[in-house]
Amino acid sequence: MSEALNYLLKIRPEAMQAYFSFVKKSGGSLDKKTIAIISVITKVDKQTKKGFKQYLKRALNEGVSADEIIDALLVAFPTLGLTKIVWAMDILIEMDLPEFKAENLTAEANWHQVVEVDDVIPDQTHYFELNGRGVFLYKDTENSIIAYDHRCPHQSTQITSESLQGNTLTCPKHAWKFDTTNGHCIENGNRPLNRVKHKIEDGLVWVYI
Repeated sequence: MSEALNYLLKIRPEAMQAYFSFVKKSGGSLDKKTIAIISVITKVDKQTKKGFKQYLKRALNEGVSADEIIDALLVAFPTLGLTKIVWAMDILIEMDLPEFKAENLTAEANWHQVVEVDDVIPDQTHYFELNGRGVFLYKDTENSIIAYDHRCPHQSTQITSESLQGNTLTCPKHAWKFDTTNGHCIENGNRPLNRVKHKIEDGLVWVYI
């Protein structure tokens, strides 16, 4: 929080508490991903570099994909204009985030059959390779499945089954550790595993990669 906001909290605590309460409740009808995308767009509109970086990472942590970020900026073209969008792209290139690398954005995705649902053991993490891409599947005790990309969200390092112990996944490059029951990074890093779109049809698990 800035010095100015801290100052206002000291001299006008009731007014500022009402303001923060308003901000917190104002997005009650929106999901977290939508709020995160809107926050990113506002930082681009104001061209605040530090804020853009902060809210961009927050959006990624909320599960917003790189494609969704870029599409949101382009859809906001009428208010942002080309200059501000290019400003944001320059910062994205500077940040060197793996999700935004051209080769990861332009690869054509397709649905791939993975495994029969009944063969995915509850409360266990499974690894599958499909056309050179790895996917981790976790099924909880209520039979809900989560699918994760095999690339570490840090620098896109490939993680294989050898790095899996129980429901803990460790990146071999910088030892980021992840809890596959929810995808959260639990050690050394600060970003979750990238989820993969999946569906279940006719008793089979399919993933979109």
